[in-house]
Amino acid sequence: MKRILICVFVLAMACCIGGCNLINNTPNPANTAYVNKTATFTNALLDSNYSVCVNMINLDKSQKSVDMSVVRVGLDSLRAKIGRNFGRQLEYGFMNAQKQASNDMSYNLPPNTTLVSVEFHNTKDIGVLQVLFDDLSGKIDNIQSLQVRQPIPNMTKFWLFGLLALLVVAINIFAIIAAWRSKLKLKWLYCIAIILLNIPSIEYGAAHGLAFRLWRDQYIMGVDFQKIGYLGAFWTIGIPIAAIFTICRVFFFKPKVATEDQSKKPANKKPQSAKGRGTVK
Repeated sequence: MKRILICVFVLAMACCIGGCNLINNTPNPANTAYVNKTATFTNALLDSNYSVCVNMINLDKSQKSVDMSVVRVGLDSLRAKIGRNFGRQLEYGFMNAQKQASNDMSYNLPPNTTLVSVEFHNTKDIGVLQVLFDDLSGKIDNIQSLQVRQPIPNMTKFWLFGLLALLVVAINIFAIIAAWRSKLKLKWLYCIAIILLNIPSIEYGAAHGLAFRLWRDQYIMGVDFQKIGYLGAFWTIGIPIAAIFTICRVFFFKPKVATEDQSKKPANKKPQSAKGRGTVK
């Protein structure tokens, strides 16, 4: 019973570790608010409604007086870049966010700021806006359009690739059941290896295509999945080497056991000696 509990605990911890990245990048109300502000700013910019844009910019952070002509030139440049490459009818989606605390310089951002990446697209192409928000005022410190322009991918191929992920999960589950029902020693160790040892791996991104990863642990039964817009849509599938080894060990490399006929074969009896035989008179 203890071994079963250990296996369940390890599986639960593995799922938590593998799901951390997905949970951290999942849109929440705060991230959705960032996207809505970015959409409002960008749509106003494309409509040349600069008064709305200026009201959303954090102009009082570094200096009290700002030359509005300089701000206008920067807005015109950004408007021309987005409009020329993507047009005016855009849709927006959250990609990721990095928050900078006042005592944390790990991201090299100004204190009390959040750097948000927002994916936007028209009917053909995808782009990315990177927006730096001030946490105290909620306004925009900086916004720029990254050098990203990719065609919208075919998501049918992406979801079909998921069938391979289901196959890997099925193989791992089958191997765990086979190991637990077998007469292998340390079968709990086989189960842990099946859950954790799925390398190397194949990664498929909806917008980036296939990639081979020599070393990347897949904690959730050999499969990692993320679906955040188009650029953040990935399948990562580990090759289940531990499951394959376990299946071969259980079904194809069984220890040799003496046959029932050999074990029940009677021993040769010695002939009875004639000595001591006699006739009764």
